[in-house]
Amino acid sequence: MGDRVADHRLRVSRWAKLKAPAWFARRGSAMEAEVAWMERNGIEVDVVRSAAFTSLLAYSSLSSILAVLLSFVLSLEQLLFVSMGLLMLPLIACSATLSFAKQRAQEEERAILRDSPSIIGVLSMSINVRPSLEGAVSAAAVGEGPMNLRLRQGWWEAMSGRAVGLEGAIMDLSTSLGELNDGLRQALVLTIASTKQGTRGGIDRLLDRANWLVLEGVREKGERYVASLSVPTMVLFAFGVLLPVMLFSLMPLMSVGSTGTDSFASPPVSLPVVALLMLVVFPACTFVYAQSVLRRHPLRGPTQGAVLDGKDLTVLVMVIAIGLGTAFFGLDPLVTLSIIAFGASAWFLLRWRDWHKRSMQRPKVERELVLALFLIGNHLASGGSFETALTELSNGKEGTAQDLCRRVLHQVRTGREDVAQALDGDEAFRSVSPMLRQAFSTVMRCAMVDPRAATRTALNLAQYLSDLQSTEAKMRERLQGVVDMMAHTATYFAPIVLAVTASLFQIVSTVTGSDQGYDGLMLIGGLYALELCAVVTYFNHMMIGGADPRGAMYQFAKRAPVAVMTYAIAFLVAAEGLTTIA
Repeated sequence: MGDRVADHRLRVSRWAKLKAPAWFARRGSAMEAEVAWMERNGIEVDVVRSAAFTSLLAYSSLSSILAVLLSFVLSLEQLLFVSMGLLMLPLIACSATLSFAKQRAQEEERAILRDSPSIIGVLSMSINVRPSLEGAVSAAAVGEGPMNLRLRQGWWEAMSGRAVGLEGAIMDLSTSLGELNDGLRQALVLTIASTKQGTRGGIDRLLDRANWLVLEGVREKGERYVASLSVPTMVLFAFGVLLPVMLFSLMPLMSVGSTGTDSFASPPVSLPVVALLMLVVFPACTFVYAQSVLRRHPLRGPTQGAVLDGKDLTVLVMVIAIGLGTAFFGLDPLVTLSIIAFGASAWFLLRWRDWHKRSMQRPKVERELVLALFLIGNHLASGGSFETALTELSNGKEGTAQDLCRRVLHQVRTGREDVAQALDGDEAFRSVSPMLRQAFSTVMRCAMVDPRAATRTALNLAQYLSDLQSTEAKMRERLQGVVDMMAHTATYFAPIVLAVTASLFQIVSTVTGSDQGYDGLMLIGGLYALELCAVVTYFNHMMIGGADPRGAMYQFAKRAPVAVMTYAIAFLVAAEGLTTIA
């Protein structure tokens, strides 16, 4: 996030040329959380408003000039659609500048929610060792997460006199947290109160309550998100999948004129407009809405891995260029679609085959590592150290945990690295979820300070991860029906409807003896089927817990040939049947 924030800060400073008027400042007013985020990152509210207002005027002028120039070369119908896009350009540029802080603040809140069990676990461990708020905060502030940075900022404010002591700084931090982190807010208050308890029993009760609050808060937010997905998924399915397919299927009916064969043969909308709607507008709107739904996932971390690198893009562009080249030279559109679908799918399936095999083993690996975390907690409770716990696991049951512990211990005993470096450098360990890696790192740091005090942290985090895996499994089970419906619609139902519609246009062209670009319409229908399959596959994969977009691309590579074959078979069957009827 740091690079994006720095780029935004630089971009805003460059665009801040004109002072925003009062009416614009009122409409562009930021919420308290957004203002606080901008202050923490060195961005002034007035500068953001100025940049947004300047971009609005600049892009409005650019859109006006382009509209005037295009009016000389485009028809009225085409100019109308282009003008709608040009009208949206300044609004998108302005809203993107104004909403950046809001989106980053929400991302920060979600990151804090995911990190909250580890943060409270470190605080609890430190307070169990020595009931000191200063020592607990200094231990929990180690790290690069948003909450670690906020704790370091609170410490600095206390030392510099901007806050009334460290306790006041932590209280200010807790009150600044949003509704998403209600559990963490209460847990911080209980953590502060535990440092003032005079008995060990009182400290334990408050810390146990604090850990329970954050764990329950994470589970509750995950369950609430799952419960809220019913309406967004149906809206996405209705307006992003069914509506474009239905509109495309209605085009033959809209082609029917009142009298005359020529009237019947004329498409209701010109081919460039159809291409713009089906290949750009509808897929883009569907993808943007899908992203807005996925962005609200409270437990979804940053996207892991890149979807396409330079080599992938080069191959993809070459395949598309070859496919469209065949269409340019007059070959059948089905040949073009087959080249694009089968060529791209073959490349991605071969390229990511090994990665897919490893990703299929990831859930099993994570379950074994959670169990290993339980065993580490039990070993620490008996007085052992973190390293001896790894030794015990390396001699235990065969599996991922045993292999991991043996590799780490080998690195340590050969004197190459310490435990932390060996664990962080292990390739298999880096492939698991960030929350699981952070849990192991937290337990390891706590065990180095006090192994017995780290017992509770290890067991709490292990229970949290186990409950989280159960919640994600229930989420996938509840969403499986919707996911299957959308996947089958994008792979089978939509290509069939689009193919039948394209065959109707071909029959009209054959009966009337005219050529109104029906090959182009058939190609557009097939390309839209591929784009729809890609968007729906991405949404389904990320919605049920996929963190790496390469998984979505691999699934799309398997489904794209099926969608094209369905489209081709349906087109040929429908064309033969309709020709017989005609």
